[in-house]
Amino acid sequence: MTHSDTLIALSQLSVALAGFSGIIVALRQRSLTSWPEHELVRFRYMLELAVYSIGFDLLPLLVNALGFDALFSWQFCSILLSVWLVIRIFQTATIQKTIRDRLSLVWFYIYQLGSGAVILALAANAMGLSTFSAYGIYLFGLAWLLFFSLSLFVRLTISPISTQDQGITDRSKTAND
Repeated sequence: MTHSDTLIALSQLSVALAGFSGIIVALRQRSLTSWPEHELVRFRYMLELAVYSIGFDLLPLLVNALGFDALFSWQFCSILLSVWLVIRIFQTATIQKTIRDRLSLVWFYIYQLGSGAVILALAANAMGLSTFSAYGIYLFGLAWLLFFSLSLFVRLTISPISTQDQGITDRSKTAND
């Protein structure tokens, strides 16, 4: 399998994951406006990670199509992905405390620490300091995005609606009636 085949396969997985977001809404059997805020944060992050993953999957193909060599392509894309991950870490860290308390802190810290490790690997890749192939490090970063988006999908799909969440839904129905 060539590098471009792998990237296209990853982008197809990301598209499928983004498309399955409708299934989550159907399984939860309520509109997005009645979801608790912490579930909306999970849903938004799942969609954002899937959509950005598509872009980062296809970016090296675009850079190569513009006539740049493969090494430059992997290094340039590694820089962009690491900068985007740094921005995401700060955005995730600034989530309101009330929402963060409702999210799984284990997954929160796994995301923060894992993204930090990926950023370091991508930065080493961009500077040519990595002993691994430039393609492999970038692929690792893409796999991280897809893994975390998939974990959010699974979490939203199988997590039960708690009685407190149901109360939020019931109050919103009575307020609208």
